[in-house]
Order: sequence, then structure tokens, then C-alpha cells
Amino acid sequence: MAHGSVGRILFANPIADVAGRHSLSFNEGTQVSGRECSRVVLSSARPAEWTRQNASRRSVESNGIFSNLKSNLLTRFKGGNQQSTSDKKPPIWPPAQDADESDQELTEEDDKPYVPEVNKDAELDESVLKEIASKGATEVRVVDVDKVFLTSQGMKRVVKNVSLRVEAGQLVALVGPSGSGKTTLLRMIAGLEPTSAGKVYFNDEDLTDVHVQDRDVGFMFQSYALFKHMTVAANVGYGLSTSKRRGKLTPEQIKKRVDDLLSLVQLSEYGDRFPPQLSGGQRQRVALARALATEPRLLLLDEPFGALDIVVRQELRTWVKKLQKALNITTIFVTHDQDEALEMADYMVVFHRGRILQEGAPFEIYERPNSAFVMNFISDPNVIPATCLAVRRSGYRTTKPYVLVRPDDVTIFYEEKLDLPTTPATVLEVNNMGPEVLCEIKYDDGVTLEFNRQRYDFEDQPLEVGQRVHLQLKPLMLKGFSPEDLKA
Repeated sequence: MAHGSVGRILFANPIADVAGRHSLSFNEGTQVSGRECSRVVLSSARPAEWTRQNASRRSVESNGIFSNLKSNLLTRFKGGNQQSTSDKKPPIWPPAQDADESDQELTEEDDKPYVPEVNKDAELDESVLKEIASKGATEVRVVDVDKVFLTSQGMKRVVKNVSLRVEAGQLVALVGPSGSGKTTLLRMIAGLEPTSAGKVYFNDEDLTDVHVQDRDVGFMFQSYALFKHMTVAANVGYGLSTSKRRGKLTPEQIKKRVDDLLSLVQLSEYGDRFPPQLSGGQRQRVALARALATEPRLLLLDEPFGALDIVVRQELRTWVKKLQKALNITTIFVTHDQDEALEMADYMVVFHRGRILQEGAPFEIYERPNSAFVMNFISDPNVIPATCLAVRRSGYRTTKPYVLVRPDDVTIFYEEKLDLPTTPATVLEVNNMGPEVLCEIKYDDGVTLEFNRQRYDFEDQPLEVGQRVHLQLKPLMLKGFSPEDLKA
């Protein structure tokens, strides 16, 4: 705050169930007000009696306002009337537990069962879907698109002659390592980045030079980009009053649509809360509702589950895919999680160094990767020498020095099979990974290999360390490579 300004400060209420306004008086009559919001508003006014001589004195005194503010707010929230003094340290929020408190037994309230983030089996309200669904799915085409950035090292081409067709109503995943160009392509489709060359079409309409506000695109950012000073309902309805596609809506119409969206994302009871009061999964659903609010022709999601823990992420994957199909809205999402893309997407696009290496149905890409890079990226394969005994006995031939083999492409036998090209090995380690068992074996020539199986596969004949087994590698599932083939 500048010298001489009188501050009116609105602070976020740290206690969810405290409502109303609390006013505190401090030095020189400055009023500091706290209420349940998350923004700071400073209105400056220079008093007529202000002089240069007492500027220094007031500057020193004003420091006490901020040092004691937290303590005074907490005192008022707890119902106390005493003002904190300068010689007292402000209390810690939340209060620190005593050393022995953490060792106390869980109460009945603390020991509540886990509640899923969303009800994946909940039936979607048909009337709400009809009101929210976009008017027909949109086909998207990008043709010979390039993107060049000017950097301190010169011109950098991050997207190189990319062409892609997304069918109407599809859920498409763009995957690839960091810096491969997938997010840049997503932003060019949205209109957030101009193309350096090429065209972008929605259906047969050329939108290459159309501004982002006129493309009718719903975009969900990786950070969600929610307004912390606005309630959940206000965040969802933010773009409705200026939506060109829907025209000017009345406050009643906006409220109904916001209520419908919050019902759709299972947040009907959270409309009056603020984003900091929500969990990560709840904030993600608020951002999704806001992206859907203006009836977009296309939904674009940038790492939609990246900030969530693995349990919530898995719950929301199924729910988002179900919602996308019900709304019949064309959706493109960027992800680094290969399992996420394989589980959710109708169509998968693998990027590498600004180009598309392979595209197709997720199952086809997993079963028939067209390069060692794709196979290595979408799975976690073993790397073994191409000249090792197991590769030679499999019948696979390559001029490359190494071979990739996925853990789930290894067949195990407990006895030698004379009619199959198996190779003997010794079990080094057996790790129970929950639903799967991960085993490490060592061939007689010293080469080690990992393979996995479902836990129930070993119920009748469990593996033990030191046990002799026989493994088969199928030549169609192997991929030869050189080290430079895997460079990102």
C-alpha cells in the first residue's frame, strides 16, 4: 500500500462456516474488514492533513496493521473481544497439534469410509443433457500446419507440417513427450496461437484467421484458471452474459443454465463456495462446467487430470468419457499419461519432435507400433541385446543392436516345451503389485528380463525365487532399435 493510502482490505475467511462481516480498528483510524471472499481491494485516498514530515512516522506505524491482522481476525472469528498486542506473536493457523495429539486413536468421525469423487454410475438427466448439449458435433481438420517461434537462439519450428482429421463426436488423445508440439497444436486449434502456415477447419469452415472468441471453443487449462475471488456458480456462468452464439441471456436464464451444469458435474451444493474451498477433483469439474457453459462446438482439454492424485484421476476418467459421449461433443485432450489415453480415447495421435509419428485406434497403436519410439513411449518394454539367446531362439531377425520386448508379451512355461522355441531362465525376484505380479528372470547367458501376469494366473502354481522356468518371446511382438531411435 502506498504511503498515505487508506486501505479497505477484504480477506478470505479461513473458517468455512463463518459468515458475515467482521470489522477491526487499527492505528490512525484505518478500517480493515474481513469477509468470505478471496480478493484484496485497495482504494487509495490522500488525506488533506497528510504532510511530508509525518510520512515516515506513519509508514513505520502501518507495519503493525499487517503484523497483527491475522491474530485479530482469528480472535474475532472465535468470538473474543481482546485486541492482540504488538508484544504477542500472531497465532499459527491452523493451530499446531501437541506432540502427543497425533498419536491419539481415530474417532468415529475421522474413521469415515472413503467416498468416491464422483458417482460414475449415476444416471445423467436427459432433460439437462438436452439443454446443455451442443447443437451437433463438429468435425475438425488441420491441414499442413506449421508453428515457428522466435527464440534467443533463433527460429524454432515446434510443429512441422501436421495434418489431422478428427471426426465429429470423437474423443481424441494427443500424446508425446514434453516439447513434442501437442499442446501448441491444441492452442492453434483453439485460436490461442496463430498458425505460421497451414489451415484449420471446423466442418468445412476455414477458421485459420478467426479470433478465439469467435470459434465457439470450450478450453480447459491445465491449471483450471478459476477465478479465486468468484464463487463456483459465478465461475461457471462467467462467459454466458457475453456469449455471441447464445445471444444475451437474462439473469434467470443464466442461473438455470448454471444450475443445470452444476447438477451435471455433481456439484449442485457447491455453487456458493469459492475455488480454494474445493478439492482438486471438484475444481476440475468446475472448470469443465465452465468450458461447457457457452455450448461450444468443440471441447479442448490440456492435461485435464495432471494435477489430481491417482485415485481421483481414475474415477474421473470414466466419468468424463461417459459425459462426453452423452453430450456428443467433439473433444481433443492432451496428456502425458499413456494409460489415460489408452483407456479414454477413441483415436490416439503420437507426437515426436513436432510431427505425428502414428495415429489410429489406441488398441491398434499398442498392438502394432510402427516404430521403436512409439513402442517405448506407450509401454514400458525391456531392452535386451539383439544377439542374446532368447532373441535368436525366437526367430526374430534385425540389423539393430537392441530389441524391445514388453513385459506382457512374454509367455511362461513351468516345463520345457520341445515344440516351441522356449529359453530356460531362473527367477530372480517376484513382486506382488496388487492385481499384477511382476517377475524378474535371468537367462543362462546373463540377460535379465521382466514380465508380468495377473495375480490369479499364479494362484495354482506360484513362482518362487530360484525356480527354473522356460520363456517364449513371440517375434511379431519384438522391435529392433538403435539408441538414437529413442531420443526425444
